[in-house]
Amino acid sequence: MKKSVLLAVLCCYSISAWADRCVLNTQNTTQQAIQQLKNIETIIHYCPTCRGDNRIQYINTSDLNILQNETLQIILLKQKQIDLAYIYLPTDKTNIYHNLGYVVHCPDLENSPILEYLDINQPYGIEKIEKFSEKVKQCQSENCLELIYKDILQSYFEAKSNTLKGFPFEQITLPKTISKNEIQKLLKEISHYYGVE
Repeated sequence: MKKSVLLAVLCCYSISAWADRCVLNTQNTTQQAIQQLKNIETIIHYCPTCRGDNRIQYINTSDLNILQNETLQIILLKQKQIDLAYIYLPTDKTNIYHNLGYVVHCPDLENSPILEYLDINQPYGIEKIEKFSEKVKQCQSENCLELIYKDILQSYFEAKSNTLKGFPFEQITLPKTISKNEIQKLLKEISHYYGVE
């Protein structure tokens, strides 16, 4: 009976803008997440893959519930299921938030990276990557490609480093030649890490 209720709730929420990487979790993962959430008054929801709704949202954690069956659980916040991969907790650094999915070791994030640290002054939405891709397609000169490439580096990489912003330990091999094909490949790899594929 509980399993059918859980499946019914999942069907109801499937049209929600909230994503689905770390929605269904083990009891252990759920309890760790609840402990984190109980100690914080306000969290951030940020889903770069949510087309048209990928803005940063601040949410009060006062209304937390758990929906469960024998093995899996869903956390409800204000009666909406939450995906731990898109919930961010404040850190001791101003404007920097840590991904809850990483904090509780959601297994899906090991194979499918997503933003680990969110700088609220530098959101990374799907529209931004699509705009870069469109600009590359429209380029008619090497100078144009070089300007876009520099803009991509400033937007997504730490200064003087191949380390992605929000992924302090991840390095990406930058292209040796600047061409439309190489820049598009780089954008695809960036997309993979920021969860905007």
